Amino acid sequence: MKIAVIIATYNRAHLIEKTLDSILNQTRLPDEIFVCDDGSTDDTVKVLARYSGKVSWKTQPNSGPSIARRNAIQETSAPWIALCDSDDNWRPDYLERKVALVRNWQDVNFVFSNFIEVSEDGSGVFDKFKSAPDAFWSADERPDTLGFSHLDPDFFLRLLKFQPIFPSGMFFSRSLYTHVGGIKESVSELLSEDAHLTRRLTAYGTLGCDWQPAVRRSVHSSNRGSDYLRKLEGRLAILQLLVDNNEIPARLHPETIDEIERTKRRLFNNYRWAGEYTKAMKIAPQIKRLRSSYSGIATYLSCLVRSCVRL
Repeated sequence: MKIAVIIATYNRAHLIEKTLDSILNQTRLPDEIFVCDDGSTDDTVKVLARYSGKVSWKTQPNSGPSIARRNAIQETSAPWIALCDSDDNWRPDYLERKVALVRNWQDVNFVFSNFIEVSEDGSGVFDKFKSAPDAFWSADERPDTLGFSHLDPDFFLRLLKFQPIFPSGMFFSRSLYTHVGGIKESVSELLSEDAHLTRRLTAYGTLGCDWQPAVRRSVHSSNRGSDYLRKLEGRLAILQLLVDNNEIPARLHPETIDEIERTKRRLFNNYRWAGEYTKAMKIAPQIKRLRSSYSGIATYLSCLVRSCVRL
């Protein structure tokens, strides 16, 4: 069972060394490690050069993390792919556990792990799975004695409410990646662009879950996910693409469309609270509830007046 570890990086010279060391110190070493440097302007290339012979890498003009991941995947050939962000670290048995899970359930082609988020000063620790809403995990999906579980075929629908899957905890077969069409260049500039791949892998894959918090995710000022409005915009764009381009099975469309409507309402309200009245006006006509209620129309007109005043 050969594994390629894929890393996209940009200006992480001060962090990527710990990431690479966590991969090279695995109890089950990967067969390939490939880093795509997305046009870093710091000393990232110098750090990578110190790993010559152990890690393969290339640099490209700055194009966004999704394109960097896609290009790195194209440079490898192993039948299994593990993603890792360049500011995160794996427990030493991370890959060993993924291999064990797939051997336990040979139909599984997509595995994700629990992870902890650690604040920049090390003071805060957050366990992702423990933050899931009540009843998010069904009774028969609780972990076995090894800490593994086999998930429901329509787990995708639960991701509309809560997202426990993060790139550094994703392990999947190359055949599944190819089947869903790989990483799309069109989402590269969206915040949380990785969700486009995650949701398609979940929709078509057979899922296994490792409950051990096997990934340490660093939360710091340069994380791309810190802009809440842009994150909501990215979420909306990705969900819309999945439906419009038929990138998920038809049975998943109705609930995804409902979530698109909810996300539009959240965006509208957050635009208003942020004083982004022009953007609020632009999205308001797309929201059914606003079009069909007096209070919605009044809110829209209020945004219109405030936008005109700013002009």
